[in-house]
Amino acid sequence: MKWTLVTALAVVFVAMYVAEVITKKTKARIPSLLIVSIIFLAGYWSSVFPKDILDISYVNQIRQITLLFILLHVGTMFDINQIKQDWKTVVITLTAVAGIVVIVGGLGFVIFGKEMTVAAIPPLTGGGMASLLMSDAALERGLDQIAMLATLVFVFQGFFGFPLTSFFLRKECKSMITDFRAGTSIWKTAAAKSEGKESTKSTTGRKTLNDLVPAKYKTYTYYLAKLSVISLIVYTINLYTSKYFSDTILYITFGILGVVFGFLEKEPLKKAESYGILQVCLTASFMRNFAGSTPQQLLELIIPILGFLALATVAITVSSVTVGKFMKYSPTLSIAIGLNCFLGFPFNYIITDEAIAAVAETEEERLFLNGVLMPKMIIAGIVAVSIVSTIVAGAFLNLM
Repeated sequence: MKWTLVTALAVVFVAMYVAEVITKKTKARIPSLLIVSIIFLAGYWSSVFPKDILDISYVNQIRQITLLFILLHVGTMFDINQIKQDWKTVVITLTAVAGIVVIVGGLGFVIFGKEMTVAAIPPLTGGGMASLLMSDAALERGLDQIAMLATLVFVFQGFFGFPLTSFFLRKECKSMITDFRAGTSIWKTAAAKSEGKESTKSTTGRKTLNDLVPAKYKTYTYYLAKLSVISLIVYTINLYTSKYFSDTILYITFGILGVVFGFLEKEPLKKAESYGILQVCLTASFMRNFAGSTPQQLLELIIPILGFLALATVAITVSSVTVGKFMKYSPTLSIAIGLNCFLGFPFNYIITDEAIAAVAETEEERLFLNGVLMPKMIIAGIVAVSIVSTIVAGAFLNLM
């Protein structure tokens, strides 16, 4: 078969749909990201898929636009009051990272040696940038296998993170919904207070830009144009600060501020009816991380990879649950938060969305679960992936 834009796009989208169907059939017990990863690995390794299928289909190119808009979209889903309340999430996430450093560092050094352990720990704490820093440092020292390990630990951590996070989130969703339906949820009480404050504000009546624009002018392009303007502002900041700030943090921050100052609405991409295509392309684009892997590479490093991932999972579980008890978070919620070290955006967002969709039976229930869980998962992902993992990598570079 000749690979063209049409054929490549058809294969990518069909693969994404197959994964989605399996996820819905299993009620999110098997997350779609895991199925997509298996499909693409099989396709790459059997040479059925060309290595550049995501370039041929233009999915990688669309990804650049997608990242801008999706991150802003995620920011609009935050509630400022919720962010203030979620300091416990930050503490649990930092504890999970500390647990990885201590437990994996101690046991990994004994089992796998210093070089492998030093190279594996930063990627385990969550970041692609951390993986890149460690693999580059290993290559500079002529440690090709160690460089490969750092990359593969990051690439394959989703095989632990995806199903585990989905499992614990579904359990937490079921527990929350049971309490919500019975009227005994502590989260429901907090949400009600927040809604009361918002309704009070709306009746006092400060008009925003959104209120001043007539409904007939709120077209698809209206929402997309505003997202584009904010993207330009973030781009300009990065241009003049030499990307001093993380793109992820800036876009999400401006999404939050856009709602606070009345420039953006909640979930603007859904209002623009553009969310579906962008979300599919974003998810598919991350499969490019598997294009360079081979079965031989995996077999040679399978024991260290599985060993480090198993140790990190134990570290996350023990540390998150221990601190979560003091925060009065359930063990399932604490573990799901800690597992963001294996996820980060957009994986945490997608898996959380799937778990909520599998449990919620009404729009009210979906909004309730989304309002409680999504901010916690996104905040945990930002802390682990965008901030802490890079700091950990910088500290460990001198140890290699």
